[in-house]
Amino acid sequence: MRHFSALYRALDRSTSRRAKQTSLLSWLAEAAREGIDEPSAAWTLYLLSGGKPQLKLSSRDLRQMILEWTGLPDWLVAQSHQEVGDLAETLALLAPPCREPVEQSITQWLEAVASLRCLPPAERVPALRRIAEQVPDEQRFVFFKLLTGALRVGVSRLELVRALATHSSLDEKLLAQRMIGFESRSRTPLAEDFKRLLAPSSDREHDEGLEAGRPLPFFLAQPLPASYDTPDIRLGAPADWQIEWKFDGIRAQYVRGLSPAGAALETPWWLWSRGEELISAQFPELARIAPHLPPATIIDGELMIVNGQAAAVAGDGASMDLRSLQSFASLQRRLGRERVPTALIEEVPAALVAY
Repeated sequence: MRHFSALYRALDRSTSRRAKQTSLLSWLAEAAREGIDEPSAAWTLYLLSGGKPQLKLSSRDLRQMILEWTGLPDWLVAQSHQEVGDLAETLALLAPPCREPVEQSITQWLEAVASLRCLPPAERVPALRRIAEQVPDEQRFVFFKLLTGALRVGVSRLELVRALATHSSLDEKLLAQRMIGFESRSRTPLAEDFKRLLAPSSDREHDEGLEAGRPLPFFLAQPLPASYDTPDIRLGAPADWQIEWKFDGIRAQYVRGLSPAGAALETPWWLWSRGEELISAQFPELARIAPHLPPATIIDGELMIVNGQAAAVAGDGASMDLRSLQSFASLQRRLGRERVPTALIEEVPAALVAY
């Protein structure tokens, strides 16, 4: 935890990209010297990428912990939080000094907090306090940031990939693809993830990536700088540009994988959101696309809802009228569901509009 806390503070207090790169490279060099165990290195990259550990702690639990720990009245803690503006910083300022600090890795602290989910509600807050009392004073702010889920480090994915590329001498595009899904909420970062991320490149890297169902890095729109009075200098003559509709859905990539040789299995496929979350299970009707695509194909497009009649016609091989596309409000009924009832699929069926 000491290494991650120092890295977070260095990144948080710097507004210079060069200084952030220096901090990241110093941390990577320290990890390479075996100063940081690989599970903690994986967690660090997960958190820097925007991942949030599923600790199942509420702000109410944290407030109750500090009330019991300090003996302060509730109104004073609430007023302190209002003045400071950040719950994690409030907790770090109010917590009494650590009497017997315990030095543990970020992995060990997170595992200890995650284990509280198995306790009855009445025992959870006292157990959380016992853990927090052992965290060294200089690490408490970052520790509480982890608990609140408000760990914003001010490092972009591009800056992180660039530091990894400089450290490992690997191609940035290769690392960007390897980072796809690294911070997914549905997974826990492992030591193997860190090893695989910085493993030497191989000739089979592209095929292996497709076989594993990973998409390509999303190429997102960027604003044109206001200084471009003559955009044709950089982008070509406007008469040669192509314009596409702005559809009212979400950006997604559909990956048709490689079927095992001689296996009588369903065609493997994956659907990824722009936030690099695997959402295949939320849209099972899109499985029918995969058999019509060549192996190792990726389609970049917009995930939409169509009316039921249009979906039935398209299912018979006919082309779909774009006027049948529904609003984003219809799509919201399908997002974030662990189980999708058949009736809902029939009522608001999904389609992928390819770019």
